[in-house]
Amino acid sequence: MKNIILILFLLLTSLITAQINISEFENNLKSASGTEQIEILNSLAAAYLKKQPNKSIEYAEKALKLNKKKLVSQPIEANLYNTLGAAHYIDKNYKKSIEYYEKELEIIEKSGLDVVTMNSCYNIAAIYKILKNKKAKNYYLKSLALAQKNNSRDLILKIYEELAELMYDKRNYEESVNYYIEYFSAKNNQSKQKSEILASQYEQVLKQKVNQINIAEKDIKQKENQINIAEKDIKQKENQIDIAEVNKQELINDTTQKSQRITSLDELNNLQQIDIAQKNTIIHQAKIIIIVSISIIILILCFLVIIFWLYRKIKKINSILTQKNAEINKHIIEINKKSKEITDSIVYASLIQQAILPSTEILSELFVEHFILFRPRNIVSGDFYWLKQIKNFLFVVAADCTGHGVPGAFMSMLGITLLNDIVNRSNVDHPHETLNELRKRLKKALHQTGQSGERQDGMDIAFCMIDLEQNTVEFAGAYNPFYLIRNKKLIEIKASRMPIGVYPFDDRDFATTSINLQPNDKFYIFSDGYSSQFGGLRGKKFKNKQFQEVLIQNTDKTMIDQKQILEDTFDGWRGNLDQVDDVLVIGINICAPHIILENENKIESTQKSHLTPELSAAIS
Repeated sequence: MKNIILILFLLLTSLITAQINISEFENNLKSASGTEQIEILNSLAAAYLKKQPNKSIEYAEKALKLNKKKLVSQPIEANLYNTLGAAHYIDKNYKKSIEYYEKELEIIEKSGLDVVTMNSCYNIAAIYKILKNKKAKNYYLKSLALAQKNNSRDLILKIYEELAELMYDKRNYEESVNYYIEYFSAKNNQSKQKSEILASQYEQVLKQKVNQINIAEKDIKQKENQINIAEKDIKQKENQIDIAEVNKQELINDTTQKSQRITSLDELNNLQQIDIAQKNTIIHQAKIIIIVSISIIILILCFLVIIFWLYRKIKKINSILTQKNAEINKHIIEINKKSKEITDSIVYASLIQQAILPSTEILSELFVEHFILFRPRNIVSGDFYWLKQIKNFLFVVAADCTGHGVPGAFMSMLGITLLNDIVNRSNVDHPHETLNELRKRLKKALHQTGQSGERQDGMDIAFCMIDLEQNTVEFAGAYNPFYLIRNKKLIEIKASRMPIGVYPFDDRDFATTSINLQPNDKFYIFSDGYSSQFGGLRGKKFKNKQFQEVLIQNTDKTMIDQKQILEDTFDGWRGNLDQVDDVLVIGINICAPHIILENENKIESTQKSHLTPELSAAIS
């Protein structure tokens, strides 16, 4: 009856510990004393065991100190020792853990609680097994006897399994097999005979492992024998080395004595040599001083002679240079004079070229929204633009002639003259027919026959014919394309891949593309000078892709703003580099229809008003 009461008390204590809040225990602890204080400390130690083992140890040790007068019952004291053992086990302080578990066992054995005793013995045995202590087996057997007495089947199985593993680790394989037989017998409720059959199978596997271990041990012994032989050999070598060291030391001592005698003789000899060397040094120094003095005098004389010779030579050269400089200055004056004459001629030619090109006033009358970006590389340009209105048709042209400067300017004037003549006199209805006729007349004017070695002069051109009534545009091009921006998207109309001039396949006609114009359409024609400019961080070409991006990004801006952006972008890209080609870009916003249909001679009469009477007559 007494045992049952103690067990119920321990269970009640653990239940109270699990249910009462830790904070309540700690609040109650402040006002508690005596037995009540020890019981609260016991509960706190149990509550903190898994969460904070160090705090659990602190509360349990404090309770034991207060219990020196044995204020509480032995089961509570045993429980405190059990808590300390478990906490130190969690902290892997196995020696301390065993110490407190054994104190717990001492109290429990006196109380006669078999169930608690067998668990305590099992705990101690498990720790001794970890420490590989021989006492593990005794405690397992003690726990086993109590478990069999109380018919604790789960603990019996655990103990048999632990004993089998313990014996296996100690290489006591026969006893390990016996414990496994007991384990299988108890686990499966089988007869001894069936358990032995299972165990025999395990024993066969175990024997194979044992044989492998024995072979390994033999191999280890052989290695150890080899090591012993090697160690003996090393000791013999060491003895031989020691003898050699003794002989070496004796030889060194003998050599040292002889060296000391030789050194004393060498010192006497060295003193004599030093005395002789000092005398020789004094003589040698005297000779050097004499030789150096003579050499310096000779060098000074040579230097004076060279200076005199150089003076005469320089004087003669200066006289020649003065004459040459006078001649050069005379030539420079002549060259500058001729250069100014040539430059003045080119400047006058540029004025003639500008007079031939349509003025901005004419474009303003035809288009509210437009721009012409025209930048010759030199004073005169090989690029030109051309405008002409006949009835309800407006012709817009951007052309790039072979070369730049004066040669290009001559070609541009020839192109303008031919275009005026073709449109005024020839019966042509479409742009491609105009380009076919222009190619034919240009070849005739330049006497081009297509023979090998002949100059390939000509021009690339973008030719637009706008029908102001039908609101359409027809385009034909020689290499130079046509860009149309509609709804912020760029449409490229490609040109024919052949120039105006001699070409291997110049018997083919140019192609015309017709486009119906819509509100807010903008179109651009241009030469390749803008996209061919070198610049940027790496000194590369601007290229058509970047040119297209600039146009698309600024399509909502006015044409005047677009021209300024194109100029700023070009200058920023070029930086300090030279302009490589003439630049021409024409942009027109069709949807700013300030297009005036007047008689077809208005532009032509305005063009002629900018020319001298003689030049105007020549162009006609």
